Amino acid sequence: MSTDSVSSTVDLVRRTVAPKEGMSKARDAIALMLYGCTFSTAMVASTQGKLPAARVDRDALERLSLKYGTWVFAASDVAEELLAPSQLPCKALSYWDIVDICRIAEERDRVLMDHVETEGEFAGTMSFTGFRAGMPLRNALQNRLAKLAPEALIELKAIVWIGRGDASRYDAALSHAGQHTAGDVQYLAAKAPLHKYLRKGVEKLNRGAASINR
Repeated sequence: MSTDSVSSTVDLVRRTVAPKEGMSKARDAIALMLYGCTFSTAMVASTQGKLPAARVDRDALERLSLKYGTWVFAASDVAEELLAPSQLPCKALSYWDIVDICRIAEERDRVLMDHVETEGEFAGTMSFTGFRAGMPLRNALQNRLAKLAPEALIELKAIVWIGRGDASRYDAALSHAGQHTAGDVQYLAAKAPLHKYLRKGVEKLNRGAASINR
């Protein structure tokens, strides 16, 4: 497991539960719950290939709650949902990849829509203030997409098309997506609302899977 996978998994849980504790304490609590060691130790172990697969240690929850707070119980539920084996037909794209991308894309769209002009000749267009406000999240989304393997980007694009209603069969969408891969990161990052397309695509492909929520 790479350090990116460790930090992404821990931070996905942390941001979803949003405890009042500082980042360092929250990361440690979640890492102890998932890996049996602090966050920094987990990061080092991952670089050495010595970190076990993440799993929720239910026996440790009571002890962790006494030290960090009762929010760890909610965090354990979120973690178990994220770590549950995916039934999606993806080979390179993981469930937490989709969850993480949904989170960033939704926040980007929220920030942008907060700055949409509603009056005058610019009604319905983005203001310069909104463009600047959304820049960090646009960059974050592109950077997150760029971390995916080429095969994962193809799978992600197929899910987007399923969710948007452009395709009904995953194998056909995947085949078509694989024929046109130039600029996939930019293409996907420009989609709005990307998070809605992905969530709907997941629901269509796997009705039995847990819904992807923030």
